[in-house]
Amino acid sequence: MRQLSVNELRDRIRGCYTGKNIGGTFGAPFECLRQVNTVTFYTQDLSMGPPANDDLDLQLVWLNAVEKFGRTVDSHILGEYWLSYIIPNWVEYGMAKANLRSSLLPPLSGYIDNTYGNSCGAFIRSEIWACLAPGHPEIAAAYAYEDAIVDHCEEGAFYIFNRVVLPLMRPAFAVQMIFKFVESWNNYFIPALILNDNSKKTMPIVISLLRSSNFADYDNGLVYMVIAFSILPSVIIYLFLSRFIISGITQGGVKG
Repeated sequence: MRQLSVNELRDRIRGCYTGKNIGGTFGAPFECLRQVNTVTFYTQDLSMGPPANDDLDLQLVWLNAVEKFGRTVDSHILGEYWLSYIIPNWVEYGMAKANLRSSLLPPLSGYIDNTYGNSCGAFIRSEIWACLAPGHPEIAAAYAYEDAIVDHCEEGAFYIFNRVVLPLMRPAFAVQMIFKFVESWNNYFIPALILNDNSKKTMPIVISLLRSSNFADYDNGLVYMVIAFSILPSVIIYLFLSRFIISGITQGGVKG
């Protein structure tokens, strides 16, 4: 597993922050406009520098919280910072603040009377957690969830799991499915005890019957053909699921 040097990590974090700033500056004039835009350069006045970008500003607030509380930071701490430092009162920002002022702590602050709880506001400010936990997406996703439930709920919060955690767990699911299938497919003892109908015998029992019916003179060709056929389902299952295993290996192959 390749580890990043401090300088490489710093360069990637700077690239992440700069790219987010560029994208936000490009897109801000067209936010909420459902149309196709042809843009070749910035369309707003940048003589005073990049304009305010709440998707970045919120992450700087979170960074301030992490610098003080370290790895113990959670949704309740972030909620306190939300009340103290987040100025806007519109949409989910305002609903979360109103709920927090009413002593409704996360996740209730992001759920009660929140019409915008399912919006995309949480996961578009989640880069901070990836930058703070390079090479550990499971840690980044856990903190991103704590972040999301301050002012979001349901899909607005669980999007992190649907798009980050679950894809990372697919290789583990694939491996378990292969093991469980092979274990069930090759099981001899339980089916031999409970199955009396010959039409429902499993492959291990059929192979055993072929070999034991006339041990001195059984058809080797038939037995080996049945054995080869019995292996095919396991091979097919592996070929179908192996792409998830390989993707898991490649995703975790570079630290950072």
